[in-house]
Amino acid sequence: MYLPLACLVGGLTALTFFVVGPLELYLSNINEFWFDLLGSESYLLLFFLALFAVFLGLVALVAYLLPESKRPYLICVVFGLGVDLYLQGNFLNGDMGTLNGQAVNWLSDPVRVIVNSVVWILCIAAPILAYVFLRKYWKGGITLLSVMVIVMQLASVLSLGISQHKTVSDVQLSTDQMFTLSNKKNIVVFVLDTMDAQIFEEYVMDQPLYAEQLADFQYFDDAVSGGGPTYLGMPMLLTGSYYQGEPYNLYLEKAYANTNFYQKLQKYGYDTRLCTTHTFVLDDFYAKYVDNAESLKVTSNSKTGLAGKLYQLVSYKYFPMVAKNPLYLYSGEFDQFQKNASDDVVEPYTADNDAKFIQSYRDQGITVVDMPGAFRLYHLLGAHPPFVLRADGTSTGEETSGEEQIHGVMGVVCEYMDEMRELGLYDESTIVITADHGFRDVYQNPTFLIKPANSHQDAMTVSHAPITFENVLPTLSQAIDGVNDEKNRTVFEVGEEEKLTRYQIAVPDLVKQYYGGGTWNHPVRFSVGQPARDTSKLVYLGEVEYQGETLDHSYRLGDVISFVDPNARWGLDDGFSGTQELGTYTDGPDAFQRLKFAKQPTKNLQVEIVLNRVYPKQQFVTIYFNDHCVYSRLTTAEQPISFVVPKEAIIEGEQKIHYEMSTDTPTLIAHTVDQRNLCLLFKSMTITETDDEAEEVVPVSTYTLGDDIVFTEEDNGKRYFTKGISSIEKDFAWSLGTSGQMRLIVGDVTEDLVGEFQFKMAFVPPQRFSVFYEGECLFETEVATVAVPVTFIIPKECVKDGILILDLNYPDAASPASVIGSTDERLLAVAFSQIRFYEGSAASAAPTQEGESID
Repeated sequence: MYLPLACLVGGLTALTFFVVGPLELYLSNINEFWFDLLGSESYLLLFFLALFAVFLGLVALVAYLLPESKRPYLICVVFGLGVDLYLQGNFLNGDMGTLNGQAVNWLSDPVRVIVNSVVWILCIAAPILAYVFLRKYWKGGITLLSVMVIVMQLASVLSLGISQHKTVSDVQLSTDQMFTLSNKKNIVVFVLDTMDAQIFEEYVMDQPLYAEQLADFQYFDDAVSGGGPTYLGMPMLLTGSYYQGEPYNLYLEKAYANTNFYQKLQKYGYDTRLCTTHTFVLDDFYAKYVDNAESLKVTSNSKTGLAGKLYQLVSYKYFPMVAKNPLYLYSGEFDQFQKNASDDVVEPYTADNDAKFIQSYRDQGITVVDMPGAFRLYHLLGAHPPFVLRADGTSTGEETSGEEQIHGVMGVVCEYMDEMRELGLYDESTIVITADHGFRDVYQNPTFLIKPANSHQDAMTVSHAPITFENVLPTLSQAIDGVNDEKNRTVFEVGEEEKLTRYQIAVPDLVKQYYGGGTWNHPVRFSVGQPARDTSKLVYLGEVEYQGETLDHSYRLGDVISFVDPNARWGLDDGFSGTQELGTYTDGPDAFQRLKFAKQPTKNLQVEIVLNRVYPKQQFVTIYFNDHCVYSRLTTAEQPISFVVPKEAIIEGEQKIHYEMSTDTPTLIAHTVDQRNLCLLFKSMTITETDDEAEEVVPVSTYTLGDDIVFTEEDNGKRYFTKGISSIEKDFAWSLGTSGQMRLIVGDVTEDLVGEFQFKMAFVPPQRFSVFYEGECLFETEVATVAVPVTFIIPKECVKDGILILDLNYPDAASPASVIGSTDERLLAVAFSQIRFYEGSAASAAPTQEGESID
């Protein structure tokens, strides 16, 4: 009698892990994966279904073999495991960070790990207890819950499948002939990602191991990259042009038009091959000047390897915290399974698998070809995490160290040069060893070494000349024919005693990390002093906002706007952070997007926004389309943001989309250096015409004067806060950090308002508490007791356009970890229990704690 139920719970668990898990991850990150589940890698769907069937069959077989009296316990365990996987993957992880090689230590918070483990145990124990004590309801309850979870997951995957489309171009930079060199003249550039000058000096410069191989080089210890991270550093190296804040593809268009170097290579008959990520090269530039640019149909070189890596990612998301550390993987690990579908020899080049590059070089070696010249640029992972390379250049996939990885990659550079010597190519070649950017501060000081053709000396020399990447292409231009055709000087023409103004453009994430906080919506320009590594000489010059004419990025209805690479940043205005591997984050309580339609819509619009994450789990989000409220609710990443825009809200010309959000700051809740105010991590957006009617939406921050704002899950008062408040704890919520902000839509007011705050607790009282409006202090007091509420006057002039925005300060906030030895490192001050605003006057205000309203 229990066999059908065993099959149902077996189906729940198998569906969650083997089918929904990989599909949800793939569809949510579709443009980050090079493979296509509905195309060349459709066999993966068969993998999913086969594993589903195997697991379901095993559960059915075990249930069949077990005595009837034992089957309920198997059902309880399998059902509990399925619920555990569902809850972990969708609700229990919190912020999982990004798969950029810097692993998260999931065991760093023992309390969190213990709580997570207890949840897993309870999910298995609860159905067993229900069977023992509530047998009458047990079977029906498990059946109902299993069906509900299955239906919800299938609906979620179906929604993602409908809304997501793959937009990645098939143009790739291939590995074809990457180890061929000319028998006459060669220019070879090794780009070791993230190799900061100080890292080079610590691990390479003074090592006897490299003394002979680097003897003919000149090392410039005061180089400035001009941009960081890679998507700004690499174009700067390849073109010598600074990013000016314009849309990324416009930047590439202008930057590549600003150099004659590649035309000169072609003029002199050089075979030019750029072994880097195609994102950093202008598309139109490929066919004209790059010989390894090909339209490759990419497929996998190992079906089981690719499936195994995908299930490792699924396990990392769905397994309990205690098991996550060894399952972490770098997103670039998927690239090792790429190959060209029509040619097993030619593969797309990936800049994130040095072990594969090294093995390919050792297998193939250098091939000498009779041609006028060759230009080769090899972009390697270098000093960039994850550190999986051993000192001998091999990798088992296990973690090593930064030092081992540096020796491994420097080893292959030296091997390459040794073979050039053996083949008689070394003397006539110009060789550069550099990085795309540094690794410290704002990534301003990369390694830069150069060996000019026919350079011979007893030991490596060091130059303190203040060079930048602006000087690199002029140097290489001169290496072609002895003439510098570029606009700037060569590195050898810059004097060591010169005082030059140099710049570094850093994305907001780097700047916030460097400053330990702050709010920037655009890349930031610094002037860099001498030496570049002296941070006291870094001068902040402000954000880089492009003021010139932009490209016409008219949006065609139905197109998918992807936010996973820098080319997708058009349309994003204030309030967005830099593009990351998983998408683009909002940064702050307000963000703005601007769109211009290629063809004016004639119907209502259906908007679907797919999120990769809501930080940390859920936030209140309100969206206005041209000031018309179209969406307002508590939002999670499990379902796309979906709403209908009425056609009367659509205007001629540019459309403005305004996002209002509650936010959280990672450094306040996850103990990281990230001090951004995060909410939505955008993955993609699609807008289509629809016949569906638009709903009338009331913003969640709409407040009726006189109502009580309480802090329970049922009536979540956090919706009136844009920042500075922790999670709900039954009937209160702690302040978080030393400041917060409230935003309420109160409508028109004719009198001054009274604000009334009732606190549940004060942490280590007295706590200073003050209220500001647009930088002006309205009220300040010390919260010594929570027996009576804090009340204060808000002048009616503070309500503008029906909106009241108040900034709250708690300068004495402290963490339980620092005061009572707890593991809780949040900065706490007061616990909000109830808040009320009403029209009144100073005379009618309720009794208050001692404080002062500021006129």
